[in-house]
Amino acid sequence: MSPWLAECFARIIFSTRLIDKAYRAIDRARSALVLALASDAVLARFNDLAYGADVAYRPDSPSFRHGLFPWEEEIIAAYFPPPPARVLIGGAGGGREALALAERGYKVVAFEPSASLAAGLAGHVAKGLHIEFYRARYEDMPWLRPAHPCER
Repeated sequence: MSPWLAECFARIIFSTRLIDKAYRAIDRARSALVLALASDAVLARFNDLAYGADVAYRPDSPSFRHGLFPWEEEIIAAYFPPPPARVLIGGAGGGREALALAERGYKVVAFEPSASLAAGLAGHVAKGLHIEFYRARYEDMPWLRPAHPCER
């Protein structure tokens, strides 16, 4: 590549920093507006839409991650009591942690605010795993509803 062409490409790449700066400014302004104007109900519904639509959180999706991260393994080994201890997981998503802990013998109580994620996990709990799964938010504690409305 000629020095002149290398200089042109370098300057084009350098100039894209303006796009990054503009994006960061727009993102900060958007965040400030959301925090200032959105009610708790709007934020809760946004959470449902954002996480419920993401297939990475659905246990039946090929992009769902199974198992625990290495740092989670270390924390569990260092600080958790051995199974069959009981574990509470809030904001459980599609149940990655809940499933992994139940497979290790823990008794898991988990809750998730997104209806689609709560139902997704509730439908994928294998027989013999000790998982109680609820559709709820932290502010719903201690009033939990079953993940499937017909359960009582």
